[in-house]
Amino acid sequence: MEILIICNIDDQHNGLIALNLIHKNLNSFYKNKVDFSILQLGPYIEDSIFFKSEHFKHILYLGNAKKYGKYLLKSKYSKYNLIIYLCKSIKAQLLFLLNRKALKIKVGERKLYFDKENSSYYSDDLEVKIASSIMQKVLVNNPFIPDPTIHLSSTETRKTTDLINWTLNSSSLHSLTEMNFLYVFFVMKNDDHQIKYLLDLLNSIKRNTKSKIILSIKGLHENKINTVLNQLKNIKSNNLILNFLHNSDYNYSYLLSTHSNLLITNDSNLLILASISNNYAFSILRSYKRKRTLRDWFSRQKRNPQKLEDLTFEGLNYMLQNT
Repeated sequence: MEILIICNIDDQHNGLIALNLIHKNLNSFYKNKVDFSILQLGPYIEDSIFFKSEHFKHILYLGNAKKYGKYLLKSKYSKYNLIIYLCKSIKAQLLFLLNRKALKIKVGERKLYFDKENSSYYSDDLEVKIASSIMQKVLVNNPFIPDPTIHLSSTETRKTTDLINWTLNSSSLHSLTEMNFLYVFFVMKNDDHQIKYLLDLLNSIKRNTKSKIILSIKGLHENKINTVLNQLKNIKSNNLILNFLHNSDYNYSYLLSTHSNLLITNDSNLLILASISNNYAFSILRSYKRKRTLRDWFSRQKRNPQKLEDLTFEGLNYMLQNT
């Protein structure tokens, strides 16, 4: 059986969990007697704990307009038995319409499509819901496996652990298993509001705990690095550890979050990992809402005039005091 998955995984790995889960569930159902191919409309997908390129027969990148145009001309002659559309875009819609022979599955509910602006508004585990919705249509009445496959070998774990401990020990800090710390993993979109939010968040954490705080920032542009570093220096605390500030590798993040007393993040992938590993985690995803409409503003004022950020900090402070 030949299956094609059309996706648009971005450089922040958004959409990777859904791809992982679809691959895992279909492989389980068909007893590994299926060949998967990927048609990626976004950037190159690097191997990570959620993705191994060797598990796919073909991976075709159509981010380039010329390549997409060539593929579009011959796409109606596709020999795939099943095509799954994992993204919402004009490019994907055209491919959907032209592939007439294969069985085609896409998410029916508009709100379950992955959307860069709105993903955190709907649910922390949006990608799990996307994969589940698709699998309900492909494998009717078959149990859905909600935990993604983690591609992390014991050799990789040992090497990464050694590197983390070496980095900590070089700064006169305890090793992972000997240190009490919180791990803050923050996905940055480089706007001033987010930088201010992160600083407020760190100050709030500092006031409510004496534990060490390891901070990692993902997606920080070079032109914002000095601004953020200068702002972080204003947080006068010996407990703030910046050794892993620019390290957004999930191998590192997985181990740091696993050994931490508490993970604090706006990264949905790490939250899912924490759930699988039964680790304590606090989600700050809800602090980033979709673009507000006039209707949203009025309804929010009627329900609760308190800022969403304040409610987040209240919940976090309570958790810190009881951890």
